[in-house]
Amino acid sequence: MSIQKKLMLAFGAMLVVPILFFLIAVSALMLVYGEEGRLSSYVNELERIARRDELFGELKLMTTAEPDKLEQETYLNEMDSRLNKYDYELIIRIDGKLTYTDEMFKGVAIEDKLPSFGSFVNQVHESVEVDGKPFKFRQHDYVLPDGREGSIFIVEEATSLEQFALKHLPVIMVICVLALLLTNGLLSYIVSRGIINPMKLLQDAAGKIMAGNLDFKLETKRKDEIGELIEDFEKMREKLKESIDRQIQFENDRKLLLSNISHDLKTPISSIKGYVEGIKDGIANTEEKRTKYIDIIYKRANEMDAMINELFLTSTLDLNQVPFHFEKVDLTRYIKDIAEVAELELRKKGIQLLLEMELELTVLVKADREKLMRVFNNIFQNSSKYMDKEAGKIEISLKERDGFAVVKIQDNGPGIQEESLPRVFDTFYRAEDSRNKKTGGSGLGLTIAKQIVEMHNGLIRVESIEGEGTTMIIALPLMTPYSE
Repeated sequence: MSIQKKLMLAFGAMLVVPILFFLIAVSALMLVYGEEGRLSSYVNELERIARRDELFGELKLMTTAEPDKLEQETYLNEMDSRLNKYDYELIIRIDGKLTYTDEMFKGVAIEDKLPSFGSFVNQVHESVEVDGKPFKFRQHDYVLPDGREGSIFIVEEATSLEQFALKHLPVIMVICVLALLLTNGLLSYIVSRGIINPMKLLQDAAGKIMAGNLDFKLETKRKDEIGELIEDFEKMREKLKESIDRQIQFENDRKLLLSNISHDLKTPISSIKGYVEGIKDGIANTEEKRTKYIDIIYKRANEMDAMINELFLTSTLDLNQVPFHFEKVDLTRYIKDIAEVAELELRKKGIQLLLEMELELTVLVKADREKLMRVFNNIFQNSSKYMDKEAGKIEISLKERDGFAVVKIQDNGPGIQEESLPRVFDTFYRAEDSRNKKTGGSGLGLTIAKQIVEMHNGLIRVESIEGEGTTMIIALPLMTPYSE
């Protein structure tokens, strides 16, 4: 339930609950102070009031139609008897003197208690005490033909409930006010607690985040706006933690890179220095030796240059500063051309390159030829660098699937340890086993491959079984023959 609905219900309850409480209290008072025998002969109070008004109206009619009847004792006794059936009494006053009085008031000093001529308001007066009993009056004033002033009084004794209310009215009002305050206070506390407690939870969470602690979790079962706020706060905490974890990982990778680069640069630099010193010291004292030393120096320099180029490329790809020149490419023919070039180099290393695809099949993609060639070359280099079989083999297959051209490059090398698979595309990452003189490298080849494939709106993933080989899977969006 939303907070708005809760507040509306609470506001409604603040109005309804005190009223219900008041009605319950009144009902209880009526049960305690009600007079069971007094109304036992009538169906309900409404009928009693209707009869009173009917008889009162008949008397008022007589003031204009036959005013003399209001001085006839026989008629007045009849009307008083009819009123008595409904617990009402009749009193007639003419020129300040009581000319007719109900038996109940004979011998009672009621004359001084009656309102004066013309003092009524809406025909009903407040109750007054006569001989210790409260009575209510209904009054109708009239003028007789001879100019005398007359008044008709319909009198009834106040009920026990009315007497109680009159006597204890201040207490009743205090109880009602207290009930209102108690209800409003209780509802306000419940509503505010439902808001303040979650706010404290969020405040504590914000304090933990400011202190650098993100290892906690906010949970809520609420389905209102505050619940949504807590859920959004928890999502923010998770995103922030992921961001910080990535930052820490990046920093660790950067340190690892510096370590790797220092190691990998130190080897060729040391080699170059050694051969240069050999030339300077005259160790290379023949033309053949000098040529050999220079060739080695050149090779080591090329290795350093390649490493620096990879570092530069991955950083510019990260910053989206590398221009891509996309064009329509028939991937079948493109892979065939790449394979012809790579086959010569791989054959020298004892690795056979096989194409397992339909060469007549036209598979069109939108690609940058040069950048895509870098992806294939990096994968080929990884496969050849780690190949541990005498009869090495790399197979390339191409298929169309769900709107993508799917290329699989599978080798029969040593495979990758399962725990290393999730990180093979991470920047600067190399499995520990690769840190040897034979393999070398900066650990950026697959990172660059992933960056380039993603710039083609494609996907790349790896499957590997340790001891059996590794499969790199590349998926590029297909183009139709009529696409631009």
